[in-house]
Amino acid sequence: MEREKELKDKTVLIDKKKNKKDDKTILFNDPDKQLEKTAEIFDTGSLFDSTVKDFPDISDSDSSQFPDILQYRRAAVSLSDDKLSIDRNFLKDASPLIFKDFLKAIKEENPPLMTGIENLDKLIKITPSYLTSISGNSGTGKTLLLLNVFLNMADIYKDFHFIFYSYGEKKINIEKLLINIAGSIKFDIKDPFISEIIKNSISASNLDIWQQIFKNMDEDKIISSANKREDMSGLKFFLNLSNRLHIVDKCYNMDNLLKSIELFNSSHLKIGAIFIDSVHNIPNRQIFNSNDFIYLIKSSSLRWNFPLILSYNPAIHGKEQIFENSFNYLETENNDFLNMEGNSNFHIKYFNKSSTREEKITLSIDSDLMNIT
Repeated sequence: MEREKELKDKTVLIDKKKNKKDDKTILFNDPDKQLEKTAEIFDTGSLFDSTVKDFPDISDSDSSQFPDILQYRRAAVSLSDDKLSIDRNFLKDASPLIFKDFLKAIKEENPPLMTGIENLDKLIKITPSYLTSISGNSGTGKTLLLLNVFLNMADIYKDFHFIFYSYGEKKINIEKLLINIAGSIKFDIKDPFISEIIKNSISASNLDIWQQIFKNMDEDKIISSANKREDMSGLKFFLNLSNRLHIVDKCYNMDNLLKSIELFNSSHLKIGAIFIDSVHNIPNRQIFNSNDFIYLIKSSSLRWNFPLILSYNPAIHGKEQIFENSFNYLETENNDFLNMEGNSNFHIKYFNKSSTREEKITLSIDSDLMNIT
């Protein structure tokens, strides 16, 4: 009894005041809206298992009174055994249905997103608040698939911003890849303009030529050429999207990664999707001692109104756990990826969790431009 009394004495009520006449606690300034008893929070011996007792009914289920109730915060007792202090607003966390707010929330929900890759969009929709995982061994095309979807979504959903966390490539390399992917035709090394840039090299890739252009031409000439030359029009296309593309290569540990995403979430930007490439490289040993962080990303994503699209190496983080925590699960199967030439087949496995079956998808990739269709 002494323990229970001690814990009850620690219960905090903000802005409470006493009625001198009958010494009852009043929670409203408006005398027509009075609660005669406070919520009592007490320890039941578990980590956190609290009960709110004797909370009065609101007459006629008048939802207009709920906002007044929700202003009052209650702080639960500190559990000395675990030295855990919990400050909860119980009424706000478990607020009843207010139909006006319900409709507003429905209208603010983001719809499922398309990838911009036709054969893929026939099978999947990228659903807000859930994980889409792309799994595959090194060199099978995970990053390029992510970058193609990243660029496509920015083109399709012009009111949204997209964030790409890279744990495998530097930001400048990601940007060069995106410019190359944005192109519609590759460079012709026999063209005098291109030949002069690459000094008659016969082995330069499309990406190498972009590298030489950026190194040897000033900004005005590059922009002018992008407006005139079809083989450089991809740069113009990319620049039109670039103010909504945010690339981060800081290699945050898991704690700081989640904080960074939360900052984007609370910003004025409308977020379309978050991409995280090479999740297996996230520094996590300081915080986690297993693959539990995949579950943490999943549970965190539920409070965000945008999807997360991630790539993993299953050899490092087991396929089973990635699959279990993913709404969509894809695997890249391009073991000869680095040797592809011209237009080649790009192979993916798609796993349908509801029917526990898998489908093979064959896409097309232009190995020069690196865009997937």
